[in-house]
Amino acid sequence: MRKSTLFASLLAMFAVAANSFAQSSIELTTDLSVGSEFQMFLQVGEGERLKIDGLKGQFKNDEWNLVTLTKQTVKIEGKIKLLGIDGNQITSVKMKDMEDLTSLGLKNNKLTEIDLSGAPALKRISVGKNKLEALDLSNNTFLFQVYVYGNKIKEEKMTALVNSLPGGTSSELFLVDKTLANEENVATKADVQVARNKGWNVFNYQGGSYTIYDGEGGTGIEFINQRAIEVNQNAGSDYATLTVPHKMLGSTYAIYSLNGAKLAGGVISSDFTRLPLNNVPVGAYLLKVGDKVEKLIKK
Repeated sequence: MRKSTLFASLLAMFAVAANSFAQSSIELTTDLSVGSEFQMFLQVGEGERLKIDGLKGQFKNDEWNLVTLTKQTVKIEGKIKLLGIDGNQITSVKMKDMEDLTSLGLKNNKLTEIDLSGAPALKRISVGKNKLEALDLSNNTFLFQVYVYGNKIKEEKMTALVNSLPGGTSSELFLVDKTLANEENVATKADVQVARNKGWNVFNYQGGSYTIYDGEGGTGIEFINQRAIEVNQNAGSDYATLTVPHKMLGSTYAIYSLNGAKLAGGVISSDFTRLPLNNVPVGAYLLKVGDKVEKLIKK
């Protein structure tokens, strides 16, 4: 009797696991007509198989694929790590138990809303150039890079967005793109400061040559002009992040060993600068920015 009970329990566990796998899915609706080309980037684990309904063509792992749309509603089932579906006139996205998905690209589509709670492991999300009026990131605690420029998020919806950001460490929020004629995102200085207090650097995407963004209006904290030099470097990274007051643009920087040997240098052309450390061993160094000196630790 005990063996029968144990066997039944194992069968039940297997059924639950199989059902859980089957529920890992993403469903997309597009305004593209059937027969149109559809571009998609996919990365899955070795040996992982996906069930794809609504698309026809050859799918290669870890590459952009140009396939043919056979239905205006596309459903993909399976464990996806990275997914890019930019520029496909997508109007809705539904995700369920996408626990392996860490990067999702949905730039340049027609989304008016999106629920990201079905992908809790996301580290990077790109939803720039859509029609979003709100974005809730409260269920995505691993995020460190968010592209949301080119949407319609403003006032209390923008305040809700920045308040939903997880805590970060030099995380990146691309909030507006001032080169876009139809940019409708609006953040106040107070909104931007909320994001910064959570550990996020906030940017104007500026067509790819991004710059620090302070927010709109005359209220809030003037962060750029008041802050000191900041240097951050994540363990194992080959670069450090240097943030300086705006008035220091054009200054030179140099990295020195503790015995005075110059190891690297350059000119600061942005409030936010990446200092290459790929040729610098782990250890303590001195960073000279203009006439100021800071300690730099490569971890």
